[in-house]
Amino acid sequence: MLKKFLSTLILLFIVQLGAEAQFQEFQNHLRFRQLDKAKKIIYSDNISANDRSILQGKLFIENNQIDSAFVRLLEIDTLQLNKEQRAYHLYYLADAYDQTSEYSLAVDNMSKAQQLYEELGYKNEANEMNMKIYLTLLSSPFFQGGDISYLENFYENAKELENYNQLSRAEINLAFENFNPEDPFEIINYFDRALELSKKSDNKLDQARVLNYYGMIYGESFGIIDSAEKYYDLALQIYEEFDDNYKKKPVYTLKANLARAKGDFKESIRLLKIADSIPTSTYKNEMNVGIYLNLANDYKDLEMIDSAYFYMLRYNEARDEINFQKQNVNLARFEAEKKDKENLLLSQKNERNRNLLFGMGGLLIALSFISYLLYTNNKKKQLIFEQKEEVNKQKTQGLLNQIKITTIDSVLKGQEQERKRIASDLHDNLGARLTALRMNFQHLKDQCIDDESLQQPLGKTEELLEGTYEDIRRMSHVQNSGIMANEGLIPAIEKFVEAINSDKLNIDVNHFEMDEKLSNNFEINLFRIIQELTTNIIKHANASEASISITNHNHSINIIIEDNGVGFDVSQVKPHSGIGLSSIIEKVEDLDGSLEVDSSPGKGTTIIIDLPIQ
Repeated sequence: MLKKFLSTLILLFIVQLGAEAQFQEFQNHLRFRQLDKAKKIIYSDNISANDRSILQGKLFIENNQIDSAFVRLLEIDTLQLNKEQRAYHLYYLADAYDQTSEYSLAVDNMSKAQQLYEELGYKNEANEMNMKIYLTLLSSPFFQGGDISYLENFYENAKELENYNQLSRAEINLAFENFNPEDPFEIINYFDRALELSKKSDNKLDQARVLNYYGMIYGESFGIIDSAEKYYDLALQIYEEFDDNYKKKPVYTLKANLARAKGDFKESIRLLKIADSIPTSTYKNEMNVGIYLNLANDYKDLEMIDSAYFYMLRYNEARDEINFQKQNVNLARFEAEKKDKENLLLSQKNERNRNLLFGMGGLLIALSFISYLLYTNNKKKQLIFEQKEEVNKQKTQGLLNQIKITTIDSVLKGQEQERKRIASDLHDNLGARLTALRMNFQHLKDQCIDDESLQQPLGKTEELLEGTYEDIRRMSHVQNSGIMANEGLIPAIEKFVEAINSDKLNIDVNHFEMDEKLSNNFEINLFRIIQELTTNIIKHANASEASISITNHNHSINIIIEDNGVGFDVSQVKPHSGIGLSSIIEKVEDLDGSLEVDSSPGKGTTIIIDLPIQ
């Protein structure tokens, strides 16, 4: 029992580790923009339905399919989630709210996820929520300037965890928090530390992110375009290596800004068209809006009015599409949240119904207890009377049992005498007559030996006479078999079977724990039951093999008789049909036993009898 319990605990631990590894592996694939590998985890065979729905929701967010993300995440029954699943579910739901500028809901869900991560001991994930909350508050118009305490906590925890990726991002954000207009180049020191930390994390995408920030600060803030272009090109090399279209696209738009700042509108157009040609897995990419607007302005500055007009139309279409998609997101979110609230109301209603049911159950129990006390009081009054009646019933039943035993003994004696008489008649009268008939027939056959036309019918007639004689002889043995007081049940059965075994029918006898002798009447009953069932095999089964198994189970005797004969449809057997079961069933019931018959046409017959030892 202890081994089984420990095995169950180990299995649950392994399953929990497997689930944790799936979420973390999925997160790593997203971090490197390996969306195909992330999909393989979602659709693998060893992932649960709830895990699949949670991960699908996050993948929708990565592809900016926010409406689908809300539908998938809000349809999940959170009451069925374990702690780890709830943590990731809250984290991904917070991402969806953040994408739709629902900053309060986003921060609320991030805080709840952080608490669950801490309870699970997922320190890196818990610290990640500090950065998420900081950036969300920074974006919210209701929290001007954000809350730097989350960034500071993120930085301190990252140092303790030695998480270089988190430290690198912390340095970037601390750089902007501590930007000094009087000494703007001081920010480069933060970027230098961020780049070194990203190299320690052995993640080139982290390095590319820092290089992008170098490009933006040199180009947008310092106006040092050559340095900005150098850093953008280094970042692009890394994104090309990882084939990360999602990150390449904005870098080309930033490089186009540098060309526009130099007045090189043709180069700006070339770079913007490269950005526009880069495919992404998102169907709602807001970067396209900026790309088309800048292309329209660049063509306008080049006085290429037709092209400017063309891209202004595309700008309007992209903007309208984004607005349409935002409406879809809001509608999908509304429907999903409505369903979620309906499920919550239904759950609360069910909870109230359960409480009401428990209250009514308690009242019912109280009423039942009072009724029980009244019933017990009345029962006590009747107990003495019932005890007297029971004594009288027991006396009457004892008398009836004695009469039944005497009757059964008388029936057994009568049956034994009748069997002997029948056996004697079969052997002495009918047997003698058949012997004489055989002799006369043999004489007749000898007289007709020269007539070939009579040989075949005479031969068949002789076979019938021989078969009839053998059947009469065997039946006389069957009817005359009995249980001698000095032999017991098993020797009598073996002798009985030995007498009827032949080339046509072979019967095996098996017995277990039958060393002790039973009462004489009980053994006679057992013998006669076996004898009648064996006779049925001879008469009806047309079997070549049969077996008799007798087992003593201390308090009961089990008999199994099987044959490989023609069998029969048990449901079609009617009482007194001649198959011989009715009398056997009555005899078994008289002995307080049970009988089961398993048979079907062409499949033989098995009869199982259980009798209490008397």
